[in-house]
Amino acid sequence: MFLLPLLACSFLHANYGAFAQEIPTQKCNGMSALCDRRFDQVVLPTTHNSTALALGGGPNPVWFIPNQDRTVEEQLNDGIRGFMIDLWPWRGQVYTCHRFCELGGQPISGVLQTFERFLKNNPNEIVSIIFENYVSGAELDRAFLDAGLLSYVHTQTQGQTWPTLKQMIDSKKRMVIFKEFEDQGPAWDMLAWNYAVETHFSYSSIDEFTCEFNRGVKGNSLYILNQFITVPFFRRSANRSSNTYDRLMNRAHLCFAEKQKIPNFLTVDFYTTGDLLKAAKQLNEEFSGNKLSISSLFNAAVNPMRDR
Repeated sequence: MFLLPLLACSFLHANYGAFAQEIPTQKCNGMSALCDRRFDQVVLPTTHNSTALALGGGPNPVWFIPNQDRTVEEQLNDGIRGFMIDLWPWRGQVYTCHRFCELGGQPISGVLQTFERFLKNNPNEIVSIIFENYVSGAELDRAFLDAGLLSYVHTQTQGQTWPTLKQMIDSKKRMVIFKEFEDQGPAWDMLAWNYAVETHFSYSSIDEFTCEFNRGVKGNSLYILNQFITVPFFRRSANRSSNTYDRLMNRAHLCFAEKQKIPNFLTVDFYTTGDLLKAAKQLNEEFSGNKLSISSLFNAAVNPMRDR
């Protein structure tokens, strides 16, 4: 009569390791190591002027100074998690156009619906948008309501510790929204410069890149590292060299050594021409909390801003 319980115990003991190995490890933004890191301890691969598509890059291209080759949906599927988007009033709607809506753009409604679908279908992903806002906060609030995104937005109280990615996933607040200009918008539409500090955003060559602060104050925990060349013509070819793995890594390492700042928003133009996603993944593997490996700091000191 004791044979069956004994056999059952033996089976459970023999297969315990196999059962334990079958339990899936949660991943947050594609990496299990990021789940216990705060939002301000994570590197987000970020696109500058995310919706300003070159001709052939998808529907609604811009005819003047494009910045990207792929749609927001394609960017999300590729692994982009930070977005910089301009908002302008146009024909009675909120449009995502790059300064001149006459030369191309699209209503914000379709872009936000893309984010809603992605967040719904990818429950372990966190995304962030920095809006260059030339529309009212009330208009943006309405657009988010219509797109079904209000339940996803995270509101961060100034001076409080950012939640970890896992906490954001558990709370279902997986979208962090910033704006560049103050207005009377909703609390979740946060002024970027109360939380972040950026590098300069206008460079005509790689030689001009620095780690110096522009907007925001050094005490803010988020760091926006702008790694793009803003020449008016041949912008894709100009940014090809700035988007290489070594240049992205070296500048991130150097700026961490100089400013003790993680490049939370590692931001480029035409990310498809370089190694943004690879560099962001490697930086997330290297950073532990707010620390960086000694070997990485050594490489930055020996090879500042240059290819290794």
